Amino acid sequence: MAELQERISEISADDSLPSEVEDVISEIESLRDEQQEKLDNMPESLQSAPTGELLQERYDALDAWAGELQSLDLCEPDDEDDADKDEAGEEPERENFSAEDYEGSEEKAQAAFDEAHSAWQSEVEAAAEARKQAYWEEKLEEVQYCEVSL
Repeated sequence: MAELQERISEISADDSLPSEVEDVISEIESLRDEQQEKLDNMPESLQSAPTGELLQERYDALDAWAGELQSLDLCEPDDEDDADKDEAGEEPERENFSAEDYEGSEEKAQAAFDEAHSAWQSEVEAAAEARKQAYWEEKLEEVQYCEVSL
């Protein structure tokens, strides 16, 4: 179980989180099922003895841990284009780049607009990436908060 807790502590806060958690859940369920199998294979007189009770406690703890992890909402973050655009600031408008401001050259005005718009678009993408990173970090904290208690 310590190995699984260590594995959870090493999970990355990115879009691989859901599949990595699913893998951990599968391992927890496998370990849980092993406990049940051991308990089922014990003579009935030992099932209620301390060893049997310990196996049952382990089964219950692993089952609760798997259930807690399964109950987490680890879906992809929503796209929030408007919020990301707001974070990046005001979008450049072509009409604010007139040829008069660029030595009478329409090509220079267009190039300046293209450069400003490209920089703004990069800021929108950076805001989206920062928002997604914060989302995955929050989800990772939720995963790491789920612990097995024995």
